[in-house]
Amino acid sequence: MKSSFNKFLFTAVIISFQFTYQANATDWYVDNTASGANTGTSWTDAWQSFTDISWGSIAPGDTVYISGGTSN
Repeated sequence: MKSSFNKFLFTAVIISFQFTYQANATDWYVDNTASGANTGTSWTDAWQSFTDISWGSIAPGDTVYISGGTSN
């Protein structure tokens, strides 16, 4: 009986961490035509190149969106 409860508790803890992890995910943006603050926080303020990306700001679970098109 105790073993079943421990398995249930372990599973519940893992599931709660998964939901917390996903809830804290951040979206980042890269667009060479962006004209904003170059912070990566929106399409307007997107980083303009891969060298502009603040890699220390990106955490596991985050998503980095890269605009399509061509580069000169």
